Amino acid sequence: MPYSRERESKSLFVIRGTLWYVFPKIENVVENIAAIMNESGLLLIVQNFPPLDSNFVGKDILPNYKAIEARFQRHFEVIRSIWYQDLLRNKNDNWYIGLFKKI
Repeated sequence: MPYSRERESKSLFVIRGTLWYVFPKIENVVENIAAIMNESGLLLIVQNFPPLDSNFVGKDILPNYKAIEARFQRHFEVIRSIWYQDLLRNKNDNWYIGLFKKI
């Protein structure tokens, strides 16, 4: 079978640190991202969090990284994820990195 560049190509959609700006409309955001991605597309989400035991804007919608995965699971499957929590400093240095595949 001859090599097909279209058949082998994949797209990568990246969102970094933006969920705090769109959390009130997160359902619309997820639907729109899923709608513009092709079937073989990958989604990379990189999102920082404040200390999880503090009160922060958006905590009722995205209290932790598991909430991100739950919000996206209707259209995406988690391939790999990393949660890094800095317990030594009280800053926004807690990071979630998730690679998702469109389903």
